[in-house]
Amino acid sequence: MGINVLVWNSLALIVNDGKTNSLASTVTVTATVSFHLYGGNNYSTYIGCLNCNQYSSESVCNAYGDHGSSYAVNSIWNEYGTYGSQYNLYSPWNPYSISGPKIIGSDSMFWCNPAFTII
Repeated sequence: MGINVLVWNSLALIVNDGKTNSLASTVTVTATVSFHLYGGNNYSTYIGCLNCNQYSSESVCNAYGDHGSSYAVNSIWNEYGTYGSQYNLYSPWNPYSISGPKIIGSDSMFWCNPAFTII
C-alpha cells in the first residue's frame, strides 16, 4: 500500500498502513481509531473507511471493494458518481462545496468536513 495524503485547508491526513498523522499539529493517531466518511443528505450515506486495511471491504483504498472501486455508486473514486464528481454538491472533490462528507472516527468524534485532493 502506498501513502495516501488527503489534504483539506491547511491540514493533511496521511494514511499509511494503519497510522494516521496530522501534518498541521504532528499528532499521531494509531489504528485504534478508524476514520469513516459519511455524506449525502444528513450525512446518512456511508462512503467508506479512510485508514482501514487496504484489503478491507470498507476501505476506500480497496479498488475491488464497494467503497474503493471507481465503478461503485457511492465511491469517492467514481468520477461520475455523487461522491467522486468534482461538480457534485456532496463530493469532497468539489472545492466550492460546503456539504462534502464528514470524517467520523470510530471513537464517535467528528474529525472534519473535508474538501480534499490526493497528492
